[in-house]
Amino acid sequence: MRLLTVGALVCVIVSPGPASRPSPLDEGPVDLRPEGAIRKWVVLGPFENPRELGTRDRKSFDTDYLASIGGEANARISADTEVDTTGADGQPLRLTARPIETTGPVLDFAQQYTETDLKLAYAYTKITATRGGEALFLLGSDDGAKVWVNGAQVFEILPPDGRGLTARQDRFTVKLRKGANTVLVKVENGRGAWQLALEAYGTEAARKLEAQMELERRTLEFQDQGLGPAGTWPGYVFLESDGFPRIIWRDVERVRALAGDLPLKVRWYNAQLDEVETPSRPGRYAAVVESKMHDGTPVRRAMTFFAVPDDSGRYWPDYSVPAPYPGRPVDPVV
Repeated sequence: MRLLTVGALVCVIVSPGPASRPSPLDEGPVDLRPEGAIRKWVVLGPFENPRELGTRDRKSFDTDYLASIGGEANARISADTEVDTTGADGQPLRLTARPIETTGPVLDFAQQYTETDLKLAYAYTKITATRGGEALFLLGSDDGAKVWVNGAQVFEILPPDGRGLTARQDRFTVKLRKGANTVLVKVENGRGAWQLALEAYGTEAARKLEAQMELERRTLEFQDQGLGPAGTWPGYVFLESDGFPRIIWRDVERVRALAGDLPLKVRWYNAQLDEVETPSRPGRYAAVVESKMHDGTPVRRAMTFFAVPDDSGRYWPDYSVPAPYPGRPVDPVV
């Protein structure tokens, strides 16, 4: 059993010195409208996407279905935009764009179209920037996606086996111009779910978000740092006469890099949950390990050990319990 409570780690951002190379987000403050998750779209589809799953079949992914309205690089899509295409039956088909405002950060194409397997669609929006400069984009898609900003392709991803949507799967920066900036996203689907999530952030919002994401990454990595008994005898079984093992961080240098020095306080409990200083008899014992981070956040973990008699040798005793084979067929109640 392992218990853990981890709070926020302290993240220090150091200003670059004169010789430091500036970040692409250091050219000047850029504010966006909207900022964060984009929820207002105009969607156009579904187009045919007869891809062969498990391969990097790019035929439909690279087909410009918007050629009749100027092409993907020059498309301006509004609620009355119409495009002629061919349906799955080979017959002519006219598609009309529709405005969508999502209630959350995810645009779900399956809620817009009845047929979703082996299809693709476009999602179009505009972002206004207070001045020219870099903006941070975060993308999640199910499945592959291409992104154009102001007519220039800035990103693409085409997983051979598809992928489920996870927020912020991909990140990229884009040079925006002052005023309105067009954003076109092409999302293809193999089978099953079909979704898009796109976020955009200006300078200050991007700094805060990147610091938050780095904090979350470091926190998750710290949570994975293991504790264990020191000494040449690994594992959680010890000889009663040896006393309780010393508990240490398995990778103390990484823990120090992530959270600083975290000395450990260990309290031991016997099988009756009485706190004890030394093992008094063979049996189960629990180690409750505590520490405190620099901001006062407590860190707690618990581990189970077993003390064996001295005459048992350093071998695992057999604590198995025989269970008779029930035969077949197994009773449905079982």
